[in-house]
Amino acid sequence: MGVFRWIVGGFAGATIGILIWVAVGYFTQYEVGWIAWGIGFLVGVGVRYGAHLGDQDEGVAQGILASCMAIGAIVTAKFLLFSTLVSGVDAERLRELADLIRYDQEAMVASIADEIAEEMMDRGATINWPPGMTYEEAFRQADYPPELWQQAELRWNQLGAQEQQERTQQRRMLATMLSSVSLRPDFSDFFSPWDLLWFALATITAYRIGVGTYGDD
Repeated sequence: MGVFRWIVGGFAGATIGILIWVAVGYFTQYEVGWIAWGIGFLVGVGVRYGAHLGDQDEGVAQGILASCMAIGAIVTAKFLLFSTLVSGVDAERLRELADLIRYDQEAMVASIADEIAEEMMDRGATINWPPGMTYEEAFRQADYPPELWQQAELRWNQLGAQEQQERTQQRRMLATMLSSVSLRPDFSDFFSPWDLLWFALATITAYRIGVGTYGDD
């Protein structure tokens, strides 16, 4: 009966932590890894509270159970978050987007031209687009007004070689990332070396709280 209370308490803490992590990931479209540490804390608190309700002394068993449940909760949360972030992803569409991302000279100047066009529209200025062309569809030199393209070339040249190289590299990396995601979204790709740190902190925290030694010297 005592172990059952530990499990219920740990499960409650794990559920709260999982919901928080998935919710944050869903609304930000980004995995906030350190929340895993919080899951370990919540699981440990849950197990310790369950043991407290059963008037049970502090023990290693509670700590081990809390650690195991923390690991299970983190993996579950990561899988749910992975499913949430990649669900509904149209692989063919991503592949098409990757093919459209260019990082040649013309494409990089066009990106500057887009920035200038946005600034002009924010000011309420009129842009004399070529016939049949709009801001959303423009991506080549011929698609932009000549004077706007000249401003874009001037601003691009003023960036300097290093800044130009960095911007080009960012576009290249984006194209590569979209291609790889569209070809093989895999759960294993959702793990990074940082996860080792969060797993370690979560399990240690869960153990120490579960066993009742957290904060002791």
